[in-house]
Amino acid sequence: MKMKTRKTRPISAALVAGVLLLWSLNSAKADTISASVGIPLSHQFSGKYSTSGTESSITSGSPSGVFLGITLPFLMGFGVESYETPIKMIGSTSYSNTKVSTTMADLLFNLPIPVINISLGLGTGTTKINSTSSELGTDWKTGSPTQFLASVGYNILPLIDLHLSYRMVSSHTITRISSSSTKADLGGSVTGIGVKIGF
Repeated sequence: MKMKTRKTRPISAALVAGVLLLWSLNSAKADTISASVGIPLSHQFSGKYSTSGTESSITSGSPSGVFLGITLPFLMGFGVESYETPIKMIGSTSYSNTKVSTTMADLLFNLPIPVINISLGLGTGTTKINSTSSELGTDWKTGSPTQFLASVGYNILPLIDLHLSYRMVSSHTITRISSSSTKADLGGSVTGIGVKIGF
């Protein structure tokens, strides 16, 4: 019985030390206020453009804009996003002066995991097609998308995190004011990269 007790003591001590280490790391993360900034890398539309019953795929260009976020103690935070995505083609037709404008407001949750930084979030906002093409139309209504987002980061310096993000934008259909049969589903996905700095 004495031999078993001696063997279990080092194991118990190691477990206690591990729990205390994880608790200290998680507490440090929970007490940190941080600000993040990022940019979109790609925006793919999974929905279709349809007019008079005919559907066509939507091909996007490279998006431009910014993601901003702030993380408060207790693992919660808030974010805002604003970016534009060029529409290069609808079906086989090219468009040069057409963009989809997107704005989002996000509620963020940071998971207290050591080594890597994982954030999850939910967002809601607006989308709008801005076009000068008379063929595509200039009178599009505003859409109301929602999104789920996730980011994974790594501390390249003690208080600086480099992260990649993914956003899944809900399927949502917007129509033209003058023609309700002309529609565009702007659901899809957005990838991004960013930096988060702790204070």
